[in-house]
Amino acid sequence: MTIGKGEKIYPGIEEEVAVIQAHGTISNIFDALVELITNSDDSYRLLEYEGKKHTGKIDILIKKSKQGFCESIKVKDEANGISPEKIKEIFCYGKPTSGLYQGKSVRGFFGRGLKESILALGSANIKTCCNGKLTHCKYYYDDKEKRLVLEIIDKYENYDQSSFTEITIFCSSEKKLKCYEFDKIYRILNDHFALREINKNRRREIRIMLEKGNKRFGPKRLFYKEPNAQQIVNEQIMSSEYGPVKFILYESFDRLYYSKYDPVSSAGILVKTNGVILENCMFGYENDIYSNYFFGELDCPGFYEKILQGDKSLIRPDRKGIYWQKVQDIEDKVKEILKHHIERKKRKSYESTEEIPQDRKDKFHKVLKKLNILAEEITEPVLVDDGNFPDEQNITRLTIYPSEASSSPDQFRAFSIYAPRIKGYDERIALIALDDIKGDFRLSSEEVLLRPHEKYEQLMYGYFKIKGNKVGDRTIIIVRSNNEEDIAEFKVVEHIRKKAKGKTQPKEKQRGLFKKIVFDSEEMDPDQRVFYDKKSGYIIIYLNFPGIQPNLGKSGNGIETPKGSMLFVELLAEAFCREVSRRKADRDIFDAEGRLDYYLKLYNENLKRCLPIIQKIFLAY
Repeated sequence: MTIGKGEKIYPGIEEEVAVIQAHGTISNIFDALVELITNSDDSYRLLEYEGKKHTGKIDILIKKSKQGFCESIKVKDEANGISPEKIKEIFCYGKPTSGLYQGKSVRGFFGRGLKESILALGSANIKTCCNGKLTHCKYYYDDKEKRLVLEIIDKYENYDQSSFTEITIFCSSEKKLKCYEFDKIYRILNDHFALREINKNRRREIRIMLEKGNKRFGPKRLFYKEPNAQQIVNEQIMSSEYGPVKFILYESFDRLYYSKYDPVSSAGILVKTNGVILENCMFGYENDIYSNYFFGELDCPGFYEKILQGDKSLIRPDRKGIYWQKVQDIEDKVKEILKHHIERKKRKSYESTEEIPQDRKDKFHKVLKKLNILAEEITEPVLVDDGNFPDEQNITRLTIYPSEASSSPDQFRAFSIYAPRIKGYDERIALIALDDIKGDFRLSSEEVLLRPHEKYEQLMYGYFKIKGNKVGDRTIIIVRSNNEEDIAEFKVVEHIRKKAKGKTQPKEKQRGLFKKIVFDSEEMDPDQRVFYDKKSGYIIIYLNFPGIQPNLGKSGNGIETPKGSMLFVELLAEAFCREVSRRKADRDIFDAEGRLDYYLKLYNENLKRCLPIIQKIFLAY
């Protein structure tokens, strides 16, 4: 379809819908520049698919007012240009104009990037030359007519210049869009996750300039350089719906920067499909500082195939990533791999801290041993008569463990309940009942709240206790949950048989909640001063929490001073009482409100018991 000079074309969409979509996608000049630069890159890609030569040049000019606001942004490329016949299609909504639908690796999934960039910032002039045909048009919102307009300003059939496209967006003065100094603008565009593949491409020459009055900064070429790192993962993940997914993970030699909402974060996993970067994410480890040593890419060709079929429901229309609940199997596998390497990095970091003096190390070992004995006494852990433990990794149904157990009269015996975890649920209730009762018995609770297992994420876990009055009493315990059932037998005996020692006995599992005391100086803004890491068994003291330094330093330096030793005793007691009291409260009390009151009571009781132990060892300094 040909268009003539002076002609006005109306895109054919409700204006309010278009404006809302635009502001939901484009919130600053960098969002718009990402769209314009990727459009130019797409144009070069299409030429490359056709085997045509090109310069690969993309020039960016930003004009800044004296007040510090952005006046305009201009992006020019020397690709194939836009023919007059294509102009209308590009600026009309709902047309499949992206090269994606021709089977090309381009970013324009929705075909709205250019239009929304213009509408969100103000208005635009578009000059483009294709095969000697120049078209100059303007795209804007007409306040009088209350509608979007594409107006053809000039049109030439025989234009003596190579093909190009030049788009200038004029920012509305009412919006007062902030414009940074040149160095910061350069860093944002150079490191922006959505532009990294383009900026690394040596066939592109992207140059940026900034004008402020009579001053000009630049031009300076964009070129992204990846951090110095080693590859640690290169494997294929299979998705039930999206097929094979390639996951590559690197570990940096230096700690990188990551913030969930900052597009220049150098750490994180780039999620891609057919060469297009969709987002940079950390899969739930955003707040773990040790995740900042990792970056990589997750390439999912199946996403591209779905989009080709017209299914865009996976991709967020605001271009802020994908809906991960639709690809749960991929997310779970990536999380599992990341978790392993983050925990490894964390352990290695703690182990490589400066050497602790032997005298101090001996005291740490002594206090942890005594605290573990006290913790076992307080929490009354499951005692397994035969010395064996359930194969927790292979539990596929509701299971009570052990299946047979006994205790002395008036002594509680603990039973564990395991169940497969149900997707989308972090809690599950198991009901406890007795059958074939011979004697008098007492249950700690008839309802047990199952929560995610500390070690095996695919399992739910809970705990209850039972005791009888006299020798010879016996009963059957029935556990029910979600239409599943399992049973165990409990007896009251004179005394519990102890395990015989010998070579045939299985090796006892390592006991003790608390494995090591660590002084962390990596976390610059910790949420708390001391933390017990259930996965590693480490008590972590965060040195950068207000009030910790200079009283305590790396490896516990300062612990020999009066202030340092008092603070250390306080922190160690806090970590111990928090974890031990929480465990006992969770096991003894089902009601949430009652459990909180019980926890606070236990905390103070346990504080009285642990403080003398810790003080005796460390206040002797």
